[in-house]
Amino acid sequence: MTEYFIQKKYLGRPARTIVKTRDDKSVFLLVGTWGPKGDVLTVYSMEGEFLAAVKKVPWSFGSRFDLYQGYEKAGTMNKIFSWRFDFYYIAQLGWHVTGNVFDHQYTIRTFTRPVMTMTTGIDVRGDYYQLDIPQDNEAPLAICIASVLDYWVYENQKQKNFNFSPELW
Repeated sequence: MTEYFIQKKYLGRPARTIVKTRDDKSVFLLVGTWGPKGDVLTVYSMEGEFLAAVKKVPWSFGSRFDLYQGYEKAGTMNKIFSWRFDFYYIAQLGWHVTGNVFDHQYTIRTFTRPVMTMTTGIDVRGDYYQLDIPQDNEAPLAICIASVLDYWVYENQKQKNFNFSPELW
């Protein structure tokens, strides 16, 4: 099992993000933006090899994201429901995400085994996300899913913080 670390302020944000291992070795580079144009994040190896990507599906009911492993579509991520806990599903991969996405405490699983577990932590370099991924070949797609979930949390917080006060009108 490999543990990957991402600085908390960078996951899912329009910036270059470096994903590191416990021994501070840079492993992946996450590049891209979310916004009205170009809703694409890509994961590269540190040698520059394209590994995975996630693209927002335009004009879809709700938010849907297509996942690509290499240059082939691996699946589409849908938000099923969010009540006491969140549930997301990627049918083509047979993966589902359960847990508390807003607190970044969740697990991606197949029906038989865990794919990734997300937690948060703090060290001298600041706040970070810890991704525990048992199979290294699934890491790029799992990082893409984590960035989508972080994006959904960020967008939900922006909507809650929007002020409808009369002074603005």
